[in-house]
Amino acid sequence: MTSKISFTKMVMQNVKERGAWLLVTFLVLLMTLPVQIMMRLDNVAALGLKPKEMEKQAADVFLNTTGFDNVFLLFFVVIAAFCLGMTGYHYLYSREKTDFYHSLPLKRERIFFVPYVSGILIFAVPYLINLLLALLAGAVKGTFPAHAVSLALGAFLTHMVFFLVFYHVAILAVTLTGNLFTGAMAYAAFLSYGFIIKEVFISMSERFFQTVVPTMLYGGSFSFMRISFHGGG
Repeated sequence: MTSKISFTKMVMQNVKERGAWLLVTFLVLLMTLPVQIMMRLDNVAALGLKPKEMEKQAADVFLNTTGFDNVFLLFFVVIAAFCLGMTGYHYLYSREKTDFYHSLPLKRERIFFVPYVSGILIFAVPYLINLLLALLAGAVKGTFPAHAVSLALGAFLTHMVFFLVFYHVAILAVTLTGNLFTGAMAYAAFLSYGFIIKEVFISMSERFFQTVVPTMLYGGSFSFMRISFHGGG
């Protein structure tokens, strides 16, 4: 007989159990978005520029911090996806814990999706809250470009896509290996797979096709939502 506890309650309970990760995520994003915006805007104000120049500099700082140019935020997306994916299924590291979880009166889908959904919430909710705080900080400082909201939300959605990609790879690695160290190695192998295939394709083409030219292999580049992608082959 399966348990009648609602899925929502189980997810909230899992989030509480992983409260340390929720707190760390919130604090890192707090320092990355609203705190960084206020510090950088104060630095711009201390330069003593003319009003128009100061307004332009402040707008650039605001858009770069909340938009796609915040490199530290992008790195944190990748790290958070790896950590939340690996820790969400920590019971797989122990045979006893795995047997215990599988003995619970729960469907296998629910056992999987409870930590899956909670991991997404642990990242998405603090990110959204701190993004709103960053927008509020910019408004309080008198710096709020016309397209700030659309750019910030676009960056949020883009980073969420990146997070989900790396999050799924981390979950795949840990479910296939059942070990933290081996899972980390599998995670790195999965991420390098595309680069390996590309390099093999280029080297094989240069060796066996007499009519190949470098531009055919390496291609050009194109931009989508201010992110540059390089095409090859």
